[in-house]
Amino acid sequence: HVFYLDGCIDRFFFLFLLYMKSILFICLTGIVSLILAFIAVPKKLLDKIFRKYLVFIAMVFFFSYIVTFQILKYRSFHCYVDLAVPLQVLNSVVTGNGPISSLEESFHGSANWFSAHFSPILYLVSILFYLFPKVETILILQTLGFTLTSLPLYWYAHSILKDEVGSVLLTLTFLLFPPIHYMALYEFEYLKFAIHFLTFAFYFLYKKNY
Repeated sequence: HVFYLDGCIDRFFFLFLLYMKSILFICLTGIVSLILAFIAVPKKLLDKIFRKYLVFIAMVFFFSYIVTFQILKYRSFHCYVDLAVPLQVLNSVVTGNGPISSLEESFHGSANWFSAHFSPILYLVSILFYLFPKVETILILQTLGFTLTSLPLYWYAHSILKDEVGSVLLTLTFLLFPPIHYMALYEFEYLKFAIHFLTFAFYFLYKKNY
């Protein structure tokens, strides 16, 4: 029990430090961007940009630091089997062998990916992976999904609240939510694509735009 507790505490501090580093990265990126913006852009135009495009700017910050951290984590060999298996399956699909993984077989007793994870969206991802066969491809794609979720959240909040500040704050709450950071930084999983697909679906159902 003591060892388990120590492990939980260590993991908590690791995640806390990772989250604080992420927030620090956002702040530093924002400060540098603001300095460059004030130097290059007239104040009147800058006010208009921030008033109209603050959510977009926040999305750019979120996307940039998540992708940066993901790629650095991969390049420093801090990734796990949850990245290795999807890569092996994608490579198997694009080479014409189907969704097969020897790693998956060692875990679930069957080499077929669908035996444990029914995620046919992998065929769509495999098209992009065929064109750009790199680890960074699926990491960027996953991060893009999390980032785009901000749009229907903002649209829905704006429809309900009728308030620009409240809508922006609600969207920023999503982008700064620690569990979202954890999911976005943890390897690659097809289930994560459900977040933005369902969010867009919910918004368009609400608008009766079928």
